Amino acid sequence: MIKQLVTEAFCLNCHGCCRFLTKNSVWGPVLLKEEAKALSADRLLDETITSAGKIPLVKNTGKESNFICLFFNEGLNQCGIHKRRPFECQLYPFLLNRKGSQVFLAADFNCPFIKDSFGTQAFREYVSFLTAYLNDPPCLEILNNNPQLAQAYEGVTNLSELNLVL
Repeated sequence: MIKQLVTEAFCLNCHGCCRFLTKNSVWGPVLLKEEAKALSADRLLDETITSAGKIPLVKNTGKESNFICLFFNEGLNQCGIHKRRPFECQLYPFLLNRKGSQVFLAADFNCPFIKDSFGTQAFREYVSFLTAYLNDPPCLEILNNNPQLAQAYEGVTNLSELNLVL
């Protein structure tokens, strides 16, 4: 598990994550190859993973969005596999943003916690931690083996360039 900046209590009171406007949203969570195998082996993922390695988004019966993550329980406002949530979900509201062949650690300012904490000492320290963590050789190897994690996001803020070139 990646050390978190955003507290669980804050997340449970927010209604932003895990909800999507379109079924093929770039924001849909992407799995590491190992995560996809493990979820399938445990029969937690009976739906077909997209060709891009994304968790299927399902039609939402609630009113907050059109689609939700397959594992999201909107009534409880929480992830059904929180303790096993994918790497990308652990990273969020930080993202791996692809610009050409370069990859950046980026932040999604749609997250109210990020908006409120940007520029604070805790935010700066966490960005330094994440940059070092993602640039560590074992993590770089995982990222190199899973290039689908780096997406071209619009409207995010690049914070630091990673030593990953795709």
